[in-house]
Amino acid sequence: MEFIIPERQDDFAEEFNKMFNGKLYATPVRVRRLLDYLFEWSINEYSIKPEEILNQTRQQHITIIRHIMMFVVYENFKGVISLTDVGKMFNRRDHCSVLHARTKCIQNYQFDVVLRERMDSLNQHLSDKGIYVLQKYVNQ
Repeated sequence: MEFIIPERQDDFAEEFNKMFNGKLYATPVRVRRLLDYLFEWSINEYSIKPEEILNQTRQQHITIIRHIMMFVVYENFKGVISLTDVGKMFNRRDHCSVLHARTKCIQNYQFDVVLRERMDSLNQHLSDKGIYVLQKYVNQ
């Protein structure tokens, strides 16, 4: 929760409790930890703050990071958290935005050098933390 905008932390916690009620694998703590790792990566590697990712900007360097982050959250909790719930985590985006981000990451990985570099970087960051969600998508 350290990267969530301070004035929105209560709303964020309330939404999490609603979303994960009865879903054992996707506890709020696990999802928050993954989001913290993702925001930590975006700050350390690309100097992109959480506020920039969560706002409505369409700047390409931020949009790529946002797409990768939505993709990672969905892939890590696939079958437990819906596309709609993942969209809610990223400032009320809808399920189509998450589906588009997922499709873009999978289809363009081989062709888009910038996307591939960022996904490989995030894969390394998450692997160092013991999370292996991108292993089947990125080159080893």
